[in-house]
Parts: sequence; C-alpha cells; structure tokens
Amino acid sequence: MPADKNHPADKNHPTAMKSSGSRRTIGVIASDVYDDIPRAMWRGITDAARERDVNVVYFSAGLQLNIITWQADLLYRLVDPARVDGLIVIPSTLAINQSPSNAADLAQRFAGLPMISLDGVFEGAPCVLKDNYRGMYDVLTHLIVVHDKRRIVLVPGPVGFEGVEERYQAWKDALAEHGLPFDPNLVTPALKSWRYEDAIELFQTFLETHGLRPRNDFDAVAAANDEAAMAAIHVLQKRGLRVPDDVAVTGFDDLDLAGVNVPPLTTARPPFYALGCQAVELLHRGAEGHVGLL
Repeated sequence: MPADKNHPADKNHPTAMKSSGSRRTIGVIASDVYDDIPRAMWRGITDAARERDVNVVYFSAGLQLNIITWQADLLYRLVDPARVDGLIVIPSTLAINQSPSNAADLAQRFAGLPMISLDGVFEGAPCVLKDNYRGMYDVLTHLIVVHDKRRIVLVPGPVGFEGVEERYQAWKDALAEHGLPFDPNLVTPALKSWRYEDAIELFQTFLETHGLRPRNDFDAVAAANDEAAMAAIHVLQKRGLRVPDDVAVTGFDDLDLAGVNVPPLTTARPPFYALGCQAVELLHRGAEGHVGLL
C-alpha cells in the first residue's frame, strides 16, 4: 500500500522524525542553558529523550538581537539531516522574532527537518506554548481579590517578544472583570529588554516623569517578568517603601532569584520543564498541525 503523505509516521512528512536502525538524535537550538528558563526546558527535553532512548545535541547559538553572527551562522550549518533526525527550536531565547528576515532565513535552513518550536512561534513548525494570558490573569486576580489592590501599575515586556501582548491583555481584562478602571498613566513604557538593569532605569524614569507617589497613587506593580519585578522592588525600597506592606509587586516566570529575593517574589510559574518534555514527545511521535496551549 502506498504511504499516506498526510500521516506523521511517513518519513517524508515535515513533522515526522526519520526512522532507522540506529539511535535517533534530536537537535536543540537555543541561546544557552545558563539562564533559568532555557535550563528548565533543557532538563525536560533531556529527561524525555532519555526515556525514549534518543540522543540530544544542544546547539548553543548565543543571544542574537536583530543579527545572526558569523559564529552562529557556522553553528547553524551543522544542523542538517546527516546529523540530526529532528529539531527543537526555542526562538524566545534567540530573540529572532525581533528580526523577521533572520527568522525566515533560519526557517528556510531547517525546512528539511522535522521540527517543533518551543516557547515561541517559528515559521513552519508546530508550537508548544505556555499560557501567558492565564498566568498574568491569575496574578492580577490574586492582587485584586486576595490583597484588595485597586491601582496596579503594569510594566509591559519588550515589544515583539512572544506572549507580551497576551500578558498586557490579561492585565486589562482582569481589571475590567473586577470593575476597576483602566488608567493608561499606570502603564510604564515597554521594557527595552528583559534585563534587570534596564528595568531599574525604566521604572525610576516612569515614576519621575509621571510624578507618581507609591502607596498613594498606586498600591501594586505587576511586571511582565521577574527581573522587572525585582527592579521595581529595588526602586521602591530605595524610596523608603516597604514591599509588600506599602506596595505589592508581582512577577512572571518564577526564576530561581525570585525565591531568594528579599522579600520573596510572588510570581507566575509557567511549566517550562513540562514544555520541554512535551516538545520531545510531539517530535518523537510526529505531531501534525499546531499545538494548543498547555
């Protein structure tokens, strides 16, 4: 019987891994495994691969902001069907979504490989995504319902990154759901990056420019990530405010630093480890179409 070209088990299907007598190999393309988020996904990937007796090769491309360096270009040339049977790309760590031409170039390079995109959208690949909307909505609901906060500053993430718009919409929807007004004066400019140092500068400038008095003009801060939340805590404490007694602050991502911060940070915890496991499972069995939010 002829092979079904639409079935993921077909070796020619774009999301089906090759089957051979030798042990199969999954390639992973991301920035590095030093930061909390890619490290958690990496643990999920390796544990799931070990259970399925699959090799994993990590192509650490570094963090590219709008350009593909010559070193990364050489590394990408090693990613081909002769070396790997399938590929997991973590575009959120590469920031390639800030440069559509770079993303399209990479998609073209890897078009011949079965591929899963993890924690971000990558052209031509089924995606495994965290629920950015639900995470931020739950954090805002916690501030409003449990802690009776009414004027909440939002620190949005950088423009162009996966999930930033969903977190912003969740913030607005949570306010509306609980009958609280939307005040654009309580929204900071978008972060330039996810870095702590940039967030400190942004939050300080925001308070000064708007003439806002913490505790009087707002009673909470909801940041798009943990580093921005910890930056807000730093700025507030330097002004003599007590966190969370005077102003509550929440983050997103549950980084390791969130637990050792003083005070410990309330934050949303995406299932990064489970996302890594799911990516391997989908690639291993040959997933079809896009994957829904976990």
